[in-house]
Amino acid sequence: MLRVHPLAEDDARDLIRSPIEDFPVRYEEEAVERILTATGRQPFLIQATCRYLVNLLNHEQRHHVGLTDVEQALASCLESCAFYFEELWRGKDADDAQRTVLTVLAEHSGGPVSEATLTRRVGKRELYPALQRLLRRDILEHVDGGYEFLVKLAADWVRSEHRGYGET
Repeated sequence: MLRVHPLAEDDARDLIRSPIEDFPVRYEEEAVERILTATGRQPFLIQATCRYLVNLLNHEQRHHVGLTDVEQALASCLESCAFYFEELWRGKDADDAQRTVLTVLAEHSGGPVSEATLTRRVGKRELYPALQRLLRRDILEHVDGGYEFLVKLAADWVRSEHRGYGET
């Protein structure tokens, strides 16, 4: 399996702003930041989001991207890239413990989630391997003593498609 890691921040910004030489599209800084945060700097998701934006701009005959445009593109990306998120959820590297961790994190809106909180829904024995696989798969990141989604779009997808997974 070929693994594609998140781009370095500067490379991700370049992919958004200058995918080709003399690219005519101009992005508001807030729009670029939103793309970086939502996609976790994953090249596939950046390209899918920007493809939607280019199509939108071509249709409307303009060259400027604002935050509203990006929100529209991200909503479209949730649908058009559903196979990407399904692979994260159901792929050969996924298991029930990981799905439960993803659900808990998606339902939590107040910053990183501690291991203690996760242990309440995932057994202690299953939690560590699940977290390690999710970190290796570049889905989560370890932040401030807890865990949160690296790819915020994945959190949105889990919330919309699998709310309450693993609850008893």
